[in-house]
Amino acid sequence: TTTIAPPTTTTTIAAPTTTIPTTSTTTTSSTTSTSSTSTTLPPGSCGNPVTIAAAGGTVSGTTSGAGSQAGSCGQSGTAGERVYKWTPADSGVATIQTCSTGTAYDTVVYVRSSACTAGTEVACSVDTTGCGTASGPNHGSRITLAVTAGQTYYLVVDGYAGKTGAFNLTVFPPNGTCANPFTLPAAGGAFTRTTTGGSQQSGTCAASGSAPEVVYRWIPGTSGAARLETCGTGTNY
Repeated sequence: TTTIAPPTTTTTIAAPTTTIPTTSTTTTSSTTSTSSTSTTLPPGSCGNPVTIAAAGGTVSGTTSGAGSQAGSCGQSGTAGERVYKWTPADSGVATIQTCSTGTAYDTVVYVRSSACTAGTEVACSVDTTGCGTASGPNHGSRITLAVTAGQTYYLVVDGYAGKTGAFNLTVFPPNGTCANPFTLPAAGGAFTRTTTGGSQQSGTCAASGSAPEVVYRWIPGTSGAARLETCGTGTNY
């Protein structure tokens, strides 16, 4: 008897091997540093003008070096300048000048309105007759200018043909004198002032030569008859 055993087959199934990659995460922390740089322009420049009080007065200064501004009169583009800012309290006529023995050189003075660098030039003066400085009888600058209350003006003291040095700048605001009268609007109105001090003017009627006065400048908007009066309890003399 022959016994044939069925063949035995052994099958080994290996379980699949899964390789899981290892992820390494690196976190980098950085510190951001912020710095702020502030630049202050020197006083007396367009970016940092020196303020003159509304009441005006005399200020002293010195120009030096090269210039960054120039006026429309004189050769002022090469000389160093000094810039002032002035806002008058009253409308009228102002006088701005460097006439003085405290001014050592031939000056050029110009005035800009509203802004310094980009503002409109409203006046410029060089070598005003009778306006002397230490360097010559006519080397000073004098400007007579109609100004508006509350409007800012930039006054630039410059030099002719590169000239620089010490100077005195005087601002006479509108003050009710013939030289610097107050301005009345074309439409007229009622205005309050006080007379004080000595007399500079007199009229042809009555004895007014010893009493102080206030002077106004008025340009009417229309032609015709006008009436000027001081009637009322607001006038006490």
